[in-house]
Amino acid sequence: MDNIFHRIPLPLMFSSAPQHAPSQSVEDEDGLRWRLCAGAAVFNSKNEILIGERIGKPGSWQTPQGGVDGGSKMESVTTAAIRELYEEVGLENGKHVVVETTDEPIKCRYKTGGTGSWLEKEGFAGQELNFVIFRCADAELEKHPSLVCKLFGLNGEKPEFSAVRWEKLDWVVDNVWEKKSRPYQVLKEACVPIMKRWEESNLDLSGRWSRDSTRGLHYPLGDFVETYEGASTLFGDGGVVKRCCMYLAEEDADDRIAHPVNNGMSLADIKDPKVGVLLLNLGGPETGEDVEGFLYNLFADPDIIRLPPLLAPLQSLVALLISKRRAPKSREAYDSIGGGSPILQYTRAQADLMVKSLKERYGIEAKTYIGMRYWYPFTEEALDKIREDGINALVILPLYPQFSISTSGSSLRVLQEEFAKKSDLYGPQKMFHTVIPSWYDRPGYVKSVANLIKEELDSFTPQEIEEGTSEKQPIPKHVLFSAHGVPASYIEAGDPYKAQIEDCVDRIRALLPSEDEGVKVHLSFQSRVGPVEWLRPYTDDVLPSLGEQGVKNLVVVPISFVSEHIETLEEIDIEYRELALESGITNWRRSPALNTDATFIDDMADMVADALNEPSQSITEACVANNVGNLELDFASNEMEISSAGVGGVGSADDLTGRARRRKGNSFFYY
Repeated sequence: MDNIFHRIPLPLMFSSAPQHAPSQSVEDEDGLRWRLCAGAAVFNSKNEILIGERIGKPGSWQTPQGGVDGGSKMESVTTAAIRELYEEVGLENGKHVVVETTDEPIKCRYKTGGTGSWLEKEGFAGQELNFVIFRCADAELEKHPSLVCKLFGLNGEKPEFSAVRWEKLDWVVDNVWEKKSRPYQVLKEACVPIMKRWEESNLDLSGRWSRDSTRGLHYPLGDFVETYEGASTLFGDGGVVKRCCMYLAEEDADDRIAHPVNNGMSLADIKDPKVGVLLLNLGGPETGEDVEGFLYNLFADPDIIRLPPLLAPLQSLVALLISKRRAPKSREAYDSIGGGSPILQYTRAQADLMVKSLKERYGIEAKTYIGMRYWYPFTEEALDKIREDGINALVILPLYPQFSISTSGSSLRVLQEEFAKKSDLYGPQKMFHTVIPSWYDRPGYVKSVANLIKEELDSFTPQEIEEGTSEKQPIPKHVLFSAHGVPASYIEAGDPYKAQIEDCVDRIRALLPSEDEGVKVHLSFQSRVGPVEWLRPYTDDVLPSLGEQGVKNLVVVPISFVSEHIETLEEIDIEYRELALESGITNWRRSPALNTDATFIDDMADMVADALNEPSQSITEACVANNVGNLELDFASNEMEISSAGVGGVGSADDLTGRARRRKGNSFFYY
């Protein structure tokens, strides 16, 4: 049985379902057909139920519910309840709530009176509502259930409830709209023994769940420990997922199952911790001789070049051809910045200074390890060293402030598969681990970027400020945040990158002078490659536009990079600067990458210290929470989608561990 929790995110599972799939039905002993419906009854730790009022229907209080889809997408009742919960309110199973029972759902048949006309036309006598029980597993939502209204349902749908709150089941029975009172009465009666068990066991299920059956639970789960591990198939045909599950040790335990949020551990759970920090980054060729091998590794990854399915077996050959064709031009680019990428040098310096800050400011002794995605030192080599050093508390820190399924997600997927293959080496008894998936919103990071920008803004001379002020352009100084782009299809698949970039820019903007104070902020995206649509506006379109607007004084900020490398030193400093000058932007400044900025280094140390003292987030949980595995591209045109260095999608069926990798000396190593 698998020993790692695998979950297909709900948007992926249901995105291909028809918008109005026919509902399943059941027939009673009299031959009457009843529409099969699923309801999601969510309880908090005080046995109060989630109840909401539908938008535009005052007094229409109920729980999320709807038909169980039939047709080509036959759902189970539990699957439908999970879907309705997500579509109507925005709660995700395994993240905000957990399924609390695998018993037969609590059912009630009722005629639908005033709203039954369409049901009658379909030949239904009424509806059979089946409640599936969930428990809240998100402490913040338990305190503020109306937060769910800020989330979005499938396919960008807005929640159907204008207000959501926790209410006791008695209140629900007495106050929901009349035609739904009977189902809730049935729910109340059926839940009495369940709630009694919960109350008697003093089981606080609002905390964190564990998925590991090899150790006891040390979270708010009373005196119970897990005693049995089994597999559950909650999803019907077309979406069966085997899960490694945790059963609670009490009577009827075999009928009750908990799906994990994360493993809930923190540094306090580790005896004699040996702390390690794994820094993840793209990597880059250090010399001209490395360029072709680096490019091969890049393009041999289906996350970078996505071939049509029929051509997928040719991936290695395509990578070999492209890397040989592009190598001469790429070498020229690297020659223009000194012959190789400085990204490893900066990453090592950041690691050393962070360790020093951890020791001086927190008294934490830690070792650092560097795992590059496409060149030395590779992630697998870092893991070997981590095991050799006996690290048992590992913080995984991608050096990408904003999460993308193409950067952080790609690196985490490699780790995910390594951990799955070698669970005897990386299981919780051997190594606690936690991931910091994104950190663009940390005050220390935001402040460090803002400080570097201010230094560049202050460098404009009075003469340059006068030159940049005109009737056509009354604002003398401009800041252009240039972020690495990704194909628009990634964002449509749920990649949080664009939203995080925009939020990050807004946070930094708040620390800069305003337009009234003479500074205007812009955002663009660079490095697009290939025929597909990428995030707009493009940097090479924005620069000429700013020139046409009379902008003379410009500070360009590489917002998605923390170290200098080819895309800052060559693409921005050489190519974009030349374009800016040609466009009439005469006074060019470029804010440096964070590199070894003291404020940034201390914030890195703060991140690690915080991660060690908070409930952990596993690699799988970080991937699920950020929709890694959600990317599906349309190959109808049989055109390849080619991404730029370090930006590629993560496909849900990719086998990262079965690819050839180019090593020094033109040899190949399979990992």
